[in-house]
Amino acid sequence: GDLMEKAKEKGVKLMLPTDVVLADQFKNDANTAIAKVDQINGEWMGLDIGPDSIKLFSEEIERSNTIVFNGPMGVFEMDNFAAGTLAVSKMLAKGTKERGATTIVGGGDSVAAV
Repeated sequence: GDLMEKAKEKGVKLMLPTDVVLADQFKNDANTAIAKVDQINGEWMGLDIGPDSIKLFSEEIERSNTIVFNGPMGVFEMDNFAAGTLAVSKMLAKGTKERGATTIVGGGDSVAAV
């Protein structure tokens, strides 16, 4: 809550996922489901952002001039949980190339994803 408030006070849009790809195990071939972030329960874990979040993030990146990408969207090392990271990475590259957006990528895993 406090970080969100600080961002808002400074006019910074801090985005978080609205839905996730759930898995019942930390394995590429795990059973999966899509859920809203407030519906994660039991033994299931969120391993990637969901399709609504990909759309939301893509729309925001398309209109942004400065983007900070600080961490992969999911466990991109596993093919079944890489869609969010790959989609966001492609949108960042497109925004930088086509519009000259400033994109800041932080962290080793993020750099590897891009």
